[in-house]
Amino acid sequence: MAESTKELTADGAKVTTTAEGSSATAAPPAEPKKLLVALTTGPTTDASKCALAFLVASKAAAAGHSVSMFLASDGVQCLTDDVIGSLEGVGTGKLSETYPACVAAGVTFYVSGMSCKARGITPESLATKNAGGGPVTFEMPPKLLELTFAADSTLSF
Repeated sequence: MAESTKELTADGAKVTTTAEGSSATAAPPAEPKKLLVALTTGPTTDASKCALAFLVASKAAAAGHSVSMFLASDGVQCLTDDVIGSLEGVGTGKLSETYPACVAAGVTFYVSGMSCKARGITPESLATKNAGGGPVTFEMPPKLLELTFAADSTLSF
């Protein structure tokens, strides 16, 4: 049985959230916002936190917000095929479901070039991971700062 919650946000928008397992949905926003989801936690440290980052990003993008994800440190491992195929959080879903939902909803992925290099992740291995089969760009800290300052909200996992 699904649970529904109706809330009034600080800017006066009505939000209805329906939750049944990990299938929570939100009504379209009155005004789309820019959200940055920063993931530095790795799959062996906290799989649930990794899965939650993708779940939140997919739901925000599906609700009409502009969502970017910046993965750094051990978080970059979450875009590898092995991790996408195997990661499952406790109560936060499977990455094999939430990653494609992110792509379908238009989430744009960025990764730390230094973190990827240190972990043997190549640009070729992430060449088709963005929406439309586009490549994930390898970035340096200035890009993370740019995304942070341009976002209306930033969530870190």
